[in-house]
Amino acid sequence: MTATHSDHLVDGGEGAERHEGHEPDHHVHHAHDPVLDARRPRSKVGARFAQPFAALPPWAGPVAVGGLALTSCIYVGLVDPNTTPSVFYPQCAFKALTGYDCPGCGLTRAVHALVTGHPGRAIDHNIFIVLIAPLALYTYFVWLSRSLFGWELPYVKFPRWSAYALFPLVIVFWVVRNLPFAPFTYLASGASGA
Repeated sequence: MTATHSDHLVDGGEGAERHEGHEPDHHVHHAHDPVLDARRPRSKVGARFAQPFAALPPWAGPVAVGGLALTSCIYVGLVDPNTTPSVFYPQCAFKALTGYDCPGCGLTRAVHALVTGHPGRAIDHNIFIVLIAPLALYTYFVWLSRSLFGWELPYVKFPRWSAYALFPLVIVFWVVRNLPFAPFTYLASGASGA
């Protein structure tokens, strides 16, 4: 049988089967891998930036980030932010200007308390550490396990309304942690053990 103009390659490669009477399917939908899609640059600048990293294995990113985070935690665990001069740690500009805590004040001291085995003191420095630490650890574990072993663990998904709820929650926390009377003084970044 001879090929006609209506024949086409099914797979598009050399030596693929030919089928008569079928129009080429130009709208083939491929499964998307969210990890690979995230790595695809969306602009020419992004493409230039990503090019040197294209040859790296998929686990290189999570291992590098994990190493940096572990090194930072070891440093914060060894160099106490409660007693070390401020030159070793960045200071909060809002607190320096106003004397009041911002929503992030106390997080470095909270990390120090966590890595040195004092979770109660960590919560006292910044109660948001209760949400931030487990979420960050789980998200990192999902990323690392997908890159190393191909495990398809579920990502943490928040409902759409949670983004709208977060902003007022942070504002309320910002206000009440600066109130100078109990029980709100517990929410201040240096309430006890500072």
